[in-house]
Amino acid sequence: MTELYPRYLDKLYRGDRLAESDDPLPYRNYVWCRIMTALVLAVLFPIYLLYRDTLTIGEYVWFAATIAVPIAMVLLLRVAHQLFTVRMIGALLITALVAFGCWGTGGLTSFMMPLFLYVLLEEVVAGVRRGIALTAAMVLVAAVILGLAGGNGLLPASVVPEGQAASLFLVALVLMGLNIVIVAHAVTGIGAIREHETAATQSRYRELFQQAPIAIWEEDWSKARAEIERLRDGGINDFDLYFKLNPELVKQIANDVEIIDFNEQTVDLYRAPSREAFRAMAEIDFRTEDEEVAFRDTLTSFAAGENSFFGEVWEQTYDKQQICVRNTAFIPDVYRNDWGRVIHALEDITEGKVAVEALRDAKLRAEQANEAKSQFIANMSHELRTPLNAIIGFSELLQSDMGINFDHERVREYAGDINVSGKHLLDLINDILDFARIESGRMTIHRSLIDLEEVITWAVTLARQSAIDRSIEIEVTCDPHLPQFMADERGLRQVLLNLLTNAVKFIDRKSGGLVKVNASHTVETIIITVSDNGIGIPKDKIGTVMEPFGQADSTLARRHEGAGLGLAITRSLIDLHDGEITIESEVGVGTTVTVRLPVALNADNIVDVA
Repeated sequence: MTELYPRYLDKLYRGDRLAESDDPLPYRNYVWCRIMTALVLAVLFPIYLLYRDTLTIGEYVWFAATIAVPIAMVLLLRVAHQLFTVRMIGALLITALVAFGCWGTGGLTSFMMPLFLYVLLEEVVAGVRRGIALTAAMVLVAAVILGLAGGNGLLPASVVPEGQAASLFLVALVLMGLNIVIVAHAVTGIGAIREHETAATQSRYRELFQQAPIAIWEEDWSKARAEIERLRDGGINDFDLYFKLNPELVKQIANDVEIIDFNEQTVDLYRAPSREAFRAMAEIDFRTEDEEVAFRDTLTSFAAGENSFFGEVWEQTYDKQQICVRNTAFIPDVYRNDWGRVIHALEDITEGKVAVEALRDAKLRAEQANEAKSQFIANMSHELRTPLNAIIGFSELLQSDMGINFDHERVREYAGDINVSGKHLLDLINDILDFARIESGRMTIHRSLIDLEEVITWAVTLARQSAIDRSIEIEVTCDPHLPQFMADERGLRQVLLNLLTNAVKFIDRKSGGLVKVNASHTVETIIITVSDNGIGIPKDKIGTVMEPFGQADSTLARRHEGAGLGLAITRSLIDLHDGEITIESEVGVGTTVTVRLPVALNADNIVDVA
């Protein structure tokens, strides 16, 4: 019967208003109790008839009610779906029916008195304290009325002979006992059905959990919840600020979080070779700084009363790769009070994130290039006009009638100005052409065996006159036994000359100007440093001066000439040599530029690089 119960008897109480999420077990228990009550009363009524020759109309009504009331309660439950209310109405009506039966069969000594206990036991099985109290009150009132009526001689004579009352009482007890056993068996069977349904639900959940297309990770945060309550009791309210000031506490709380379960997609997401390997990796808290920030933000959100948190975090996989994960963490409603279960739904968005960042970088570079182009055009307009105006102006003077009257010295002076302006203009054009060749990939370097001291001497010789004119001293220090190495001689000469020229240009001292050139080496590297005690470069401008057309002072009123390509060309030439360049500078103190080039001692290493 237990197996058939859901198929047939569920229809008695199920209606359109019963939600699928409602627990059917209490409804099923009540239906069983009502059916059993009707059967017990139906069995007891024929026994009652054995002692009555003629029935009154009231007794006929009572007999019909014993059958109709339990069924009516089940039907009422189908319509109302207010289980507690229907149960209390049923308890009241059945208590009245039992009291009516006891009224004509001996009052408190009636063989039907055990049915009062049965009505009370139904509510005990239901387990609702309010229902037990109300039902107990009904039974007590009925018993008191029967007792008072019997004590005052108001009860009619019992239809049951005194000698047979005890036997009938025993029969009633047996019937009630059988009823209780049947109901208990039904409840146990329904419980088994419920356990089976629960197991089936859990099995479906496990299957969905494992086959989900995204990674799902479950954790126990109950200890974190306890720590939050401890802090709150201690007067902490601003958890965001508190956790930022106490990072060690955040790490401790993270260490207390326990992994409950995870699906195979999680193992795949983090590229772990096995579940055990992933669990071992996951137990290491905060493999990246981003993970620590994400955990702290999630903890702060939960502490503020939120039951979910959404964020994007860069994490490290088992094979030390960086991935960007979209993490939706939430606490199921049933665990809101203790945080015993926190579920993370994880999605790999690395590809999209990288694409977005690439677009953002490209947009930024395009904006910077456009800004540099505009600045370059403005600067070059100034740089080109100055020497061109000098060339045109002095040449026009020499061509004019006034030029006939110029003495030889004046002509030499004007010719010298024209020559200087022309050379400056040529230098500008050469820088632009060299940079264009480098940027287009048409610049080639031809490695040969280089004597670094000789190259440094050449560059210092060219820069010395400008230094002397500005009262600047150039000091050169080279390691003894400096090895020869493979490099492009023309490119290396241009690198050193650019660095020396810049150093001399940006010393604004009336006296005490100093430029130091140092060459040293390790087993694998040639190290060249050029330092000065000039005006220095602001820290936020060091990256700018390395870019094409970048200048620390980009205004038209700047004190130093140039297109801003010297360091950009220098860096490109060093890159072609597989070297690196770094700049250290402090405003008002000076600048140090360090160049590191790889050592290649064998002629076999000569390579043309396009």
